Amino acid sequence: MDNTEENAYESDQYELAASSIEESFEESEDTYIPFFSYKKIKGVLEDIFEKDSLSVAISTEKFLVFGTHWGHIHVIDLKGNISKSWHTHRAAVTSLACTKSNDFLISGGDDGKVVLHDFFSESRKVVADHQRPVKAVSIDPNYTATEGKIVSGGLLEQLIVHEERKWPLGKRDLILDEGNGAIHTISWNNNLLAVANEKVSIYTLSLFF
Repeated sequence: MDNTEENAYESDQYELAASSIEESFEESEDTYIPFFSYKKIKGVLEDIFEKDSLSVAISTEKFLVFGTHWGHIHVIDLKGNISKSWHTHRAAVTSLACTKSNDFLISGGDDGKVVLHDFFSESRKVVADHQRPVKAVSIDPNYTATEGKIVSGGLLEQLIVHEERKWPLGKRDLILDEGNGAIHTISWNNNLLAVANEKVSIYTLSLFF
């Protein structure tokens, strides 16, 4: 077999192999079964994101909560309808967290604000102003209108607990950590608080309160 015939043979073999791989890939796509069943939520979502974009989202058993780059917060039921909507922040919403009862929502934004939302009264109040972008927030799962804790952090490089206490004690703030880099993630589970910046720390909150 001369060089010309050999090159032609190799080319045919390459095309045959490529065709086989492509057919195999198409078959695998047709037979692929997702790990989770899902259903697309339509409703008004297309209208919401026509002029805005999603920056953060969380889900609960009852609804979805979306934060956007323009500072809006939308509470969406599982059929895609808007249950509540707020224009809370003047910059992107970066973090969201809900209480276990779904009575309260806490949000943090690039405008430096930490804001508490009451789902029933639809009232809002600013819990803190970092003067720097807030990147992570969390809330006591059992938070009530009269007592509970909210935790926030961000580019200020401070992990701050904002505690609401019953009268006559009132509110107080406690800095648990500072100077170890920007805080990007806060996760609350029972009495434990996990925080990620340049390191990952786990706090037992009962030791501080």
